[in-house]
Order: sequence, then C-alpha cells, then structure tokens
Amino acid sequence: MLLWLPVAAQTPNPKMQIRSRLPRTGDRPGRLLLVGPRVIDGDVVGGPQVTFESVVTEVARRADIGLTIVSTARPLARRGKLGKAFLDALTLVLTLARTWRHAAKADLVVWFVSARAALLAGSGMWLVCALRRRPLCIRLFGGSFDVYLESAPAPWRLIANRTFLKAELLLAETKDSAARLEAVCTARWMPNTRDLPPRRQPYRPSCRRLLFLSVLQPEKGLPELVAAAPRFPPGVRLTVCGPETPGFDVTELEHTPHTSYGGVVPPERVPEVMEAHDAVVLPTRWSTEGYSGVVIEAFQMGLPVIVSRHRSLQELVTEDRDGLFVEPGSVDSLVEAVVRLSSDDALFHRLRQDALRTGELYRSARSAAVFEDLCRRAAAGQRP
Repeated sequence: MLLWLPVAAQTPNPKMQIRSRLPRTGDRPGRLLLVGPRVIDGDVVGGPQVTFESVVTEVARRADIGLTIVSTARPLARRGKLGKAFLDALTLVLTLARTWRHAAKADLVVWFVSARAALLAGSGMWLVCALRRRPLCIRLFGGSFDVYLESAPAPWRLIANRTFLKAELLLAETKDSAARLEAVCTARWMPNTRDLPPRRQPYRPSCRRLLFLSVLQPEKGLPELVAAAPRFPPGVRLTVCGPETPGFDVTELEHTPHTSYGGVVPPERVPEVMEAHDAVVLPTRWSTEGYSGVVIEAFQMGLPVIVSRHRSLQELVTEDRDGLFVEPGSVDSLVEAVVRLSSDDALFHRLRQDALRTGELYRSARSAAVFEDLCRRAAAGQRP
C-alpha cells in the first residue's frame, strides 16, 4: 500500500498529485483528532510547527472530515533548561489528558511528534488510545527515529516494541527511515509539505543573493558559512535569518564580509523574503535533519538550493537538477558550489525551473488526502 507516490512515479498534473492511493470508504464523515505543535504567536517557530499547521489548514477545508486539534506546543523563547524540562513534563500530562477526553469522539488519532518525544512519551499515548479503543497513527518529525530506536537502551526498546510500535501506522518523514522501521512496525513514508503562494516578483538573471533561513545553531552549518563568506565572488551576498540560540553569536555576522543578519522571519513573511533572494543555502550537519521545510519552500518559490550531502536531503534534492550538494563541514566545498552557481547563469536558470517542479510534489493537499482516507477507513471499521 502506497500512502505517497514515489517521486519517480509522479505526474506533473497537479490534480493527480493530490490524490491518495487509498480507496475511499464509509458513508458518514470521519472524525479526526490531530495532536501536534501549533504555532504560538511571538515564540520560536520551527519546521514541525509549520508542517503541522499546514496539515491542519488543509484538513480543515474538507467538509467531510470532523476535525479536533490538541496542541502540544509550549512557549520556549527565553527559557533555560530547567524551565523547558518543566514545560515538557507539564505539556505531556496535559496532552495525554486532552487526548483521552477528545479521543472518545474520534475515529482516528494522529500524533505528530519528534523522535525523542516519541521514545519518551509514546507508551503513554499508545495506552490512552488503547484504553479508548481508538486507532493511533504516529507521524514522526525528522529523519532519525530509526537511529534513536537502534541506539536506545534495551529497556526503552522493549517498551517501544510492546507499546507504540504496535500503533496502526507510523509515518516517517524520509524514505530511508520508513524502510528501516518496516522491520519492527507498520511504517510508511510521508514527507513534509508546504504551501507557499505563487511567486509575484520576476526572477533575476544571475544568482547573487543567498539566503540562510533556519534556527541559528552551529549544527546547521553556520560556522562553515561564516568562514566561506569572505571567499564569495564579488557581488554575492549572504543574508542569515532565524532565531538566535545558545552556541552561536549573531554579532559574528556583523564582522563577516558579504554577510548580513535579517532577524527572525515569521511564517507569513517567508514568501516575501524568498523572493528577495536567488538561492537558499543550508550546509547542515544536524543529525536529526529530515526533509527540510525551508528547502521545500525554496523549491516552491523557484529557488535552487545548496545543501550538505545529508542522507535525508539526498532524498529531497537532486544534484544538478534542483540544487547542488556540498560535503558536510567543508568550507572549500561550500565556496566551490557558490562560485559555480553564481558564475553559470544557464545552470542557475535550469535549476530554478526544476526547483519549481519539485516543489509542487510537496503540497499539503496530498497529506490531507491521505489522512482523510485513513479516517474514512477507521470510520468504516477497517484498519487504517
């Protein structure tokens, strides 16, 4: 059973792309309970929140689905380790309590969760759904749950195998992770999605404006970017945008040639900021990196990307078709890619065109169609 058509089998017809391969069953509307992190105004906004919000928005448009939402978000800005730990514990208790209350009226519970949180709280969520006799579907953020599971202590793996790995379905963000998980549970691939509007501004003929848009963490490749920027060709500029985090001093950017800090970009301003640039650069070495939302957003705005040769990003980006790869941690490789893209206008134009095509494969309507059909199956008494 394919929940998501492989890229090689995709058709360029947008009407075909939003269809799920699951049959539509059941006469009455399904009732879906989505549990995940919503965006909190004024707080740090990461990829998981944006992904969850996009799915919520698209599912809410479907009149034949009754939707209830339990938010797992908690305000994290300007909080230390102890404050975050307390909020994590409190949020878990409230999430389980609210899921227990709302699951009674749902046909299907879908839990959006990180790999670490799944290991820590998965048994509790599974127990709530089991006691309520409701099917549970777990949508995992990031591309590392299989690694977390394999490296976890034996007691944690035992608990996982006896509880939440028995859920009706685990949806992994990457194809590699889904394939690895199929050995221990029912797993399928479901990538991140985004829904940026059509571009309004014309493209520039040459690549001169680079954008880094992510949380400001060293693991995202910022030290390499800072080291590479003075070696960029004349006229090439780098804008760094994102919330500050411990471990990276944003004042470094003030003294780095060809570089400026653009501050935090709220989700509603992402299209505007993307249009002001020519390409996105993400030389990440973040171990939990999945299908980066900013890469998908770049594609939907027709921006090619320069990304590290990470196992998850190699599924999302195709070399010399919609982006260029650099070696993780390599400043020289990063400089070479920037020089190549900024000096070859024909390459820049070709990557732009293919980036747009790739971006259309990752629209939220396709995720919503999958959840709609899973919910219909559950409402009809079938396994999702």
